[in-house]
Amino acid sequence: MMSDLRQSGTSGFRARALLAALLLLMTIPVLMTAAGCSGSGGSSLAVPGAVITRATEGEFSEDAKVLAARRAEGAWIPADEARRLDNDLARIRTRFEAVRGISAKPTFDLHGLLVRVTTGSPLRDAWRRGEIPTGDAALDTLLTEYGPTQVEAQPLLALGEEEWYVLRFDQSLNMPKLAALFAAAHPDVTGANANLTLGDGDDIQITDATDGTRTYTFSRGWGDCQAGCIERHYWEFAVPTSGEPSLSREWGSELP
Repeated sequence: MMSDLRQSGTSGFRARALLAALLLLMTIPVLMTAAGCSGSGGSSLAVPGAVITRATEGEFSEDAKVLAARRAEGAWIPADEARRLDNDLARIRTRFEAVRGISAKPTFDLHGLLVRVTTGSPLRDAWRRGEIPTGDAALDTLLTEYGPTQVEAQPLLALGEEEWYVLRFDQSLNMPKLAALFAAAHPDVTGANANLTLGDGDDIQITDATDGTRTYTFSRGWGDCQAGCIERHYWEFAVPTSGEPSLSREWGSELP
């Protein structure tokens, strides 16, 4: 009798274990789909901790966000990349005083997206009232995912049968990639653009080597920079994955 009970209990345990394993295997594809792959440039849900969100925006310097946005393959900005950039920049500036005041030049607004909509579209009704949800499922899914906090009409940009709106976000995003997603979201969205910045000035550029070393090129520009700096001086640094950064070379116009 006791032997039969033990066998029955063992069989029940094995059955429950098999059922749990099957449920886990069924869950894995769902988790992978939810995480998505922002590198493709397509829409993908933000994975907490993996990307910069409104909750973590303040953890990174503006330079790190600007540079990480340039390098991001999707609309979300990878947090690990921004974190490494902050670490590398701090190491360079600690050792080399000459570049401490040089920052990366933003090529576009990290928090604003320009969206163009046909004037006869029902999408504009909500946005004219300052309400973000439009009532269109596909567009609202995109709006929910990236979470703009404000929409503003831009009457000075209105032209013919089109109206412009600015969507504003609390978190930094790769706006050219996000613009492509919005432009394809609805036939009445006739275009979307990053809000580009004007002028010239100081900047930081990055290149990667196959061994993991990064080259950071700092440049200081001056002389009519609103139209494009006439003079520029450069410092190039090699930053290995471990070890201290080093000045590789320095060149350009004589510093004023």
